Amino acid sequence: MPAFAGPVFADRLKLYSPGKLPNPIAIDDMAYRTFTRNQLLVRFLSRIRSKRTGQVFLESRGEGVRKILEDGEAHSGRRPKYELFGDELRLTLWAKGVPAAT
Repeated sequence: MPAFAGPVFADRLKLYSPGKLPNPIAIDDMAYRTFTRNQLLVRFLSRIRSKRTGQVFLESRGEGVRKILEDGEAHSGRRPKYELFGDELRLTLWAKGVPAAT
């Protein structure tokens, strides 16, 4: 099952992905450890090039979570948040210019 967006909020976007994290990985480890939930998809995306840019859709494994955290924080000033709820992973991305709640 693919990831999907949840309710629309003025200050954030919440994305959901079904499935637990692999056994050795915890939420706090995701930015520093490499894991692949779908090896077939990784192989496919690393070989397919964009018709518009000529770049492959997946340049290298292990950089996605770190890039989301860094780019998300650079965009909004708030670090994106990963959370695990049972068998579902949720990512919250914050809108630009919205102050953090105290």
